[in-house]
This record gives sequence, C-alpha cells and structure tokens, in this order.
Amino acid sequence: MTLVELMIVVAIIGLLVAIASPIYSRFILRAKLTETATQFGALHSTLMFRKKSIANILMTFLWVHYRLVPLD
Repeated sequence: MTLVELMIVVAIIGLLVAIASPIYSRFILRAKLTETATQFGALHSTLMFRKKSIANILMTFLWVHYRLVPLD
C-alpha cells in the first residue's frame, strides 16, 4: 500500500466521519428529548396520583369533623 492510497483511505474515512457526526448528534439529542418527555410524563402521573390521595385524606378528615390547623 503506497502513501497515496493510505492518504485516500484516510480522506474517505474523514468524509464519512464528517457526514455521520451531525446525524449521530441529532440521534442522541432526539433520544435525550424522548427520555426527558417520558420522565416528565411519569412525574406528572405521580403528582396527579399524590394530589388525588391528598384530596381523599382531606375529605376523610373533614368527613369525621377534624380540621387541619396551621402552626403559628
């Protein structure tokens, strides 16, 4: 293998890396955004569940004539 052939191979590899790098970056960004959206969906579901649970507890306290009094 001559030096010219080696330089051509290196140039081809460089071009392939230059083409693939932005595509890979977009792929990684899209994966991170999808994961973030999934995590926010899970957080929202958990918060709604907790909100419902707290509402049930408060209704139970009010039903048996208890009141929550703030501490001063």
